Amino acid sequence: MRGPRWLTTKDRVETPEDLAGMKIRVPDSPVFVRSWDQLGAAPTPMNFGEVFTALQQGVIDGQENPLSLIYTAQFPEVVSFLGRTEHVMEPITMVVTSKRFQQLSHEHQDAILEAANGAAQAFVAEQVLAGETDFLQKLQDAGMTLVEVDKEAFRAQLEGFVGDTFPELLPVHEQIRATAR
Repeated sequence: MRGPRWLTTKDRVETPEDLAGMKIRVPDSPVFVRSWDQLGAAPTPMNFGEVFTALQQGVIDGQENPLSLIYTAQFPEVVSFLGRTEHVMEPITMVVTSKRFQQLSHEHQDAILEAANGAAQAFVAEQVLAGETDFLQKLQDAGMTLVEVDKEAFRAQLEGFVGDTFPELLPVHEQIRATAR
């Protein structure tokens, strides 16, 4: 299960200023590239399969991913610091085609919607939290140093980012922020 994305680096990062010039591997996505650029890093889009070797050879200084991927990719072998940025939350969704859903009885449709918005949601949240706790411990046991970053400094550095850079996403962004509070 995937939880939020964290930052792993060779050098300690606590504030956006610490990212100055650091080459951080990001997915090849305009949102990731531009946001890390605004934070002061040198975002480096790269295929995930190349990240371990790039870290090992010093091509990049860090990367960001959920704890489960950080652990399974064995990044503790090539980076030392684990920054609790939790900068992206990746929702887990239940998906069914409209055609298939409409073929179900109203009773089954209601049961699925109720589960997806209630018990299943709570179960997944509980499982993600348990997984996060487990992977965090495993990463620390593997020698990574946990860094509690200054999340407010990161937020401040990105203030206005969505509206300035991706104005078409602003309504969705505002709706998400309103429901997350």
